[in-house]
Amino acid sequence: MKRSYFLIVGGIFMAALQCYLLWSIVESRAEILRNGEEVTLKTVPVDPRSLLRGRYVRLDYDISRVEIERFQLPNQDEQELVPKTVYVVLKSSDGNHASVQRVYFEKPEVLDPDQIYIKAKLNSQNSLREFRRFKNVPIDYGISRFYVPETDALAIEESYRDDKIPVDVVIAVDAAGTPQLKRLIIDGKQAYEEPIY
Repeated sequence: MKRSYFLIVGGIFMAALQCYLLWSIVESRAEILRNGEEVTLKTVPVDPRSLLRGRYVRLDYDISRVEIERFQLPNQDEQELVPKTVYVVLKSSDGNHASVQRVYFEKPEVLDPDQIYIKAKLNSQNSLREFRRFKNVPIDYGISRFYVPETDALAIEESYRDDKIPVDVVIAVDAAGTPQLKRLIIDGKQAYEEPIY
């Protein structure tokens, strides 16, 4: 009797723990969408033949490749690998599109009021000596897939193929620099908004 009681209580505890973990994942994303600071990014076209895979739009940004001059290189031995995590400082300009101001390998301490940073990853890891040879450095922000209903996917793909129609993305960024896709804007009009839940 006692053994079955402990099994039932243990089962209930494990189920509650799993529910809590799932809820915390969803809620952390929802918290960013609700309260994160909004930034508008300009997208750049990608090969339309691989644009849609399933129910998401593949996005690339004009800030995905950053000139090496914008990097605050770390003080380290030339043979050591540069850290893979970077902090990209953005400033809204040019009709509210954000542009890269600086890239740091450590979290920036002080920012101007009109700046925000995004925590991102380098696409490859190299020694400092190799890193200095790059002209443009590819950066992954973790926001390259925008999931949309299948009924909207074709219209978005057609808009995205036409280089003359601007496609922008509004993201929300929390205090830790974590970005979440929030809205897709095509030709100045909101095409899709990510639901909070």
